Amino acid sequence: EVIRLMMTLTSKIQQVFGRINKYLDIFRRYDSLWKKDKKSTLEKFAQRSPSCGKYDKELVLKRKIVTEVSAMPTEKDLDFVRITVGQLVREVAEHAGKWILEINKHLNLSVRQRLLDMNELIFEFSSNMDQEPDSLDELKFVLNVIG
Repeated sequence: EVIRLMMTLTSKIQQVFGRINKYLDIFRRYDSLWKKDKKSTLEKFAQRSPSCGKYDKELVLKRKIVTEVSAMPTEKDLDFVRITVGQLVREVAEHAGKWILEINKHLNLSVRQRLLDMNELIFEFSSNMDQEPDSLDELKFVLNVIG
């Protein structure tokens, strides 16, 4: 009788640990937030010269993580075990927030350079258009700048 009870107890404990593991799998999908190196990952991403839309897509994904995790309960009862994940929830949200900051920095650098290039081009066009043509060739040049 004692052996049977021990076997039943062992089986029930294993089932509970299985449920705990399954519950913790929810958080394992976020482990790339701290396993991947932000700097090198984002440098590789930036080398592909992504559009602002691609940066936005990454930002939306990270914000979604913050929203999802922040909405999770900080405690979960599984049979006779209470799992407290408040600190884990805060850490996941914090890591996602750090990713958001780094993505924003890279986006800022990318857009700043594009803006400087565009500003230089506008200045060049503006100075070319400010010329008062004295000959037909100069008029053609100004019209080509406009067109």
